[in-house]
Amino acid sequence: MKQMFAMMSLSLALVAGAAEPAASPVPGPAASDKERIDYLIRQDQLHTAEIARLKAEIDRPRTRAELFAACMQAAKSQTSAMGAEAVGEHCDKLWTQ
Repeated sequence: MKQMFAMMSLSLALVAGAAEPAASPVPGPAASDKERIDYLIRQDQLHTAEIARLKAEIDRPRTRAELFAACMQAAKSQTSAMGAEAVGEHCDKLWTQ
């Protein structure tokens, strides 16, 4: 169960992070090797910082309201009615515990 919530939190964080614009444009074919290496180093630093932020977010204790909200977001994204109902029932059980 904890793993499921961790995965939901991670997926929500990734979706939220995907909306952020890129820090710098990708160097084109005319860029020098040094420019490409600098770009890759910056990208590596950004990704390392993002991974650390996501790990901290996953490790943070959640309130029941936050867990319920994440669960309902997962239910909302279901494409089948039966899947959404099953996830919604699980959310209700989570809330009443």
